[in-house]
Amino acid sequence: MMDFDSLSLDSREAMRTAALLGEQFSLPLLVEIGVEAAALDPLFDEGVLIEAGATEARFADWSVADREIQSMPWSRKRRLSSRIADVLEKRDGDSGLIARHCLNAQEFARARSFFTRAAERAILENDYREALSHLRQAFELWPVAEEVELRKRVLREMGRCARNVNDLANCRIAWEELLEMASKDGDLRTCLEANRRLAELASEKPDRLEMRQRLQEAARLSSSLGEPQEEAKNWYAYAGFLLDTLRLADATNASGRALEAAERSGDRALQVEILALNALSYAMRGNADEAYSRIEKSVTLAIDSELPEQIAIAYRRMANINEYSGKYREYRDLELESLDRCRAGGWDGLEQSCLSCVSFAFFRLGQWKQSADAVREAVEMKKIDGELLAVAVTVKGCLAAFRGQRKQANVALDEARRLIQRHGGVVVEFYIYWAIGVLAEFDGDSERAREAYRNLIALWRETDDRKDAVPGMVAAALFYSDSNDGPALAECIDILSAIASDNSTLESNAARAAAMAEDCWRRGKVNEAIELEQQAVESYWKQGLPVERALLLRRLGTMFASKNDQTEADRAWTESMKIARELGMRPLVDALGRDQSASGSNAPVSGLTPRQRDVLRLIATGLTNKEAAAELSLSPRTVEMHVASILERLNCRARTDAIKKATELGLL
Repeated sequence: MMDFDSLSLDSREAMRTAALLGEQFSLPLLVEIGVEAAALDPLFDEGVLIEAGATEARFADWSVADREIQSMPWSRKRRLSSRIADVLEKRDGDSGLIARHCLNAQEFARARSFFTRAAERAILENDYREALSHLRQAFELWPVAEEVELRKRVLREMGRCARNVNDLANCRIAWEELLEMASKDGDLRTCLEANRRLAELASEKPDRLEMRQRLQEAARLSSSLGEPQEEAKNWYAYAGFLLDTLRLADATNASGRALEAAERSGDRALQVEILALNALSYAMRGNADEAYSRIEKSVTLAIDSELPEQIAIAYRRMANINEYSGKYREYRDLELESLDRCRAGGWDGLEQSCLSCVSFAFFRLGQWKQSADAVREAVEMKKIDGELLAVAVTVKGCLAAFRGQRKQANVALDEARRLIQRHGGVVVEFYIYWAIGVLAEFDGDSERAREAYRNLIALWRETDDRKDAVPGMVAAALFYSDSNDGPALAECIDILSAIASDNSTLESNAARAAAMAEDCWRRGKVNEAIELEQQAVESYWKQGLPVERALLLRRLGTMFASKNDQTEADRAWTESMKIARELGMRPLVDALGRDQSASGSNAPVSGLTPRQRDVLRLIATGLTNKEAAAELSLSPRTVEMHVASILERLNCRARTDAIKKATELGLL
């Protein structure tokens, strides 16, 4: 092993200089830096250095070089690094390497400059990850007050490169720093750009609160630039976000500001799209007259301006307005017309959107094969993503749930919730909770059903929804009635009344009537309950909504049976069974079979639900609430609530009285 202390000062200096160049290095470069060839002889003779070609050499053991670097005096390392950087610069060497030597030499401004040059070269070669590494190092060396405009450009490139390699953390660092700089020097345009980029990043988390704040700030800033088209686009983006998150009043105001700016800009295509969005915001708030007035203006403007793509967009919005006005058949037909227009025009993005909406329209109208076909085309052929995929997967999950395909339903509905959290689409989340709740009820899983309905109510209270919670809220009312949960049932009625007061459609009024029927039935007012339920069933028939109609016909049959009117009970159950079989709703078919079997001897059922009769039979055998709960896979609390409901409906004070009366009525 070589004794390094025996080396001459020149040879020791040569070894240190070589070490700073790296494990393998250029001999001509080493000489140009100032190392004499004679100083290298002992290093080669003793095997410290090995030739690696005609002009290259390398260290036989890098740990030797590393020890030299570590033991080198700081001042010497700095001077040698500066000399190396000078020579590399003269040779037009690698900018990244020069930058690192400048960094070792503590020449920070110079290092920053070469890191920037290295990044520029990497960008030209589309090596964004390498460029990002150089830009990040340049940024860390850059005092805030030096070369401000250049620093902004570097940060902007850093943000772009980070986005290209999906490095969201560094992307955020770049845009937040840019925003801070731009805010200090009053650069509104950069502030606007930064807020928009940060809104995009917030959507990746997702962070809805930050998204709203960033989009709102971008819209506000755009109003100060004096560029109407830019202002219109930013308010339009903000309005779209508000509509998606069901902040409907704010969405109306934001789209109104966007429309004013679009009219000043003279951009007719933008006017059509914003006017259509503004119209939809009115429809979602329950103001159908204003919505139709505005969408007609949008369609007319698109036709008069000969804008085929905007015509398709306007028709799609008109279809949505029909949906929110309770005109589901018109909704379906216009979506199909818009889909044809998009296909003819080759507008793939709009076609994907239409397919998602068509699948939903078919689902609501009970055309489940067509709905499944549309979902399949959208997902498998068109490869939709984002919010559109959330809608399609929700429809897929709902179809599976109502058909009793439990595994498929759970997988699809879980996926849909993840997609909504990431990409938006709050409106369809209401349908997810509806499907989960109904399927859980059919399975006898009261706790899961209760959780689903509580989530649905909580979601409604967080939003300005005036429609999409309605189907699930009706199912919740039936569930809470069966559970003898008066306060929760009253909450459902209050919510449906609030919706109906703003959006007085057949659907919302039918839903309120159905919930009120449950309240009457629960309090023993069977005739009033039947009258309200019949109104609801008739309204759902007029709208062509078979799922709600089938579920309520089942309930109507139970109400008739409770007053010994077996003929009307069988008529209602038969009609419910017909719908259930046509749709393939196997859980409902099975439940109806149990209902009819329980009352097959024309014995009155005294208004008890099938689950309540199950509980009654078990406690009649002497089981405690806890034992009955275990037998039925329910919680003891749920069985306790069923027992309380049984006592109330049989007008008894004690369990023994209820068992005796049930025996007399032929229920046991």
